[in-house]
Amino acid sequence: ETSETTEATTTNTQGTTENVETTETEETTTELSGASLAKFEFGDNGEAKHYDGSEMKDSSASYTENGYTLTFTSFSKVYVKAKDAVGNSALKIGTSSVVGSFEFVVGDNVNSVVLKIAKYKDYDTVININGTEYTLTKNSNDGEYDIITIDTSTNKKITFESVKTGKRCMIDSIEFKG
Repeated sequence: ETSETTEATTTNTQGTTENVETTETEETTTELSGASLAKFEFGDNGEAKHYDGSEMKDSSASYTENGYTLTFTSFSKVYVKAKDAVGNSALKIGTSSVVGSFEFVVGDNVNSVVLKIAKYKDYDTVININGTEYTLTKNSNDGEYDIITIDTSTNKKITFESVKTGKRCMIDSIEFKG
């Protein structure tokens, strides 16, 4: 098993810089924020070509992993089975004319949520998670993703939206940490 430690910096629009150190192995990603409880990925990797996927149409959509369930509610313009330019499976959020959004709630033992997220292609993208805006730096053309960790030790609800019309994003995975 090989591992690599990297450091990423994310700057939100309030000017606050967050440093996140990650260690990646072939089997898991471990952050300093706790043990991995469940990692949700959205489809199978495939052809190295952007694909926008198909829009979620039901009133909720659920994914189960390792005994944990991620249920999206109150969502708009969320696309499943999308692919980035190198073929990684992802959720695409938003369209060229409408912002995308979703909500979900985590269980009591989930202390943080880690999102691997990139701007769509190379469009400048700002997202809002629980009232904090983040400017994305990685883009889906390269198959690279920013890592954003949200503290859920007291607020168990995640509210997400792309901020500006036409500025979409792609989510490679959502991970629950305990």
